[in-house]
Amino acid sequence: MIKGLAGGALMILAVIAGGFVARRLFGSDPDGCKGEAEEAIESLPYGVSIEEGSEGVLAGTIQGHLGVVVRFTVTKSGASESPGGTQGDSKAQRQERADIGVAIEEALCRRSIGTGCPS
Repeated sequence: MIKGLAGGALMILAVIAGGFVARRLFGSDPDGCKGEAEEAIESLPYGVSIEEGSEGVLAGTIQGHLGVVVRFTVTKSGASESPGGTQGDSKAQRQERADIGVAIEEALCRRSIGTGCPS
């Protein structure tokens, strides 16, 4: 499900952390392993807010150091992030949004397979 952002900002939905990583984390017990995904994301050096999700769904927001906010969702079929943003974002803010997306992907890979994500 894709929701628009306030101010008509273009939302980009990027699939990250290949589905195999999420499936490995969530396994056959989606709620049991949801905690592992949550721990991985909460370990990031950003302000992380986890929302109550339905069974097998981890969702929330990450606030960067430059004030950017990135929404993310992790399910058994994969992870996605919607960076949002506006045309008024600085180059540094756009870079931070991209960095947060990569950080989510890497945190999930490291938790799931013990190393960075395969290319």
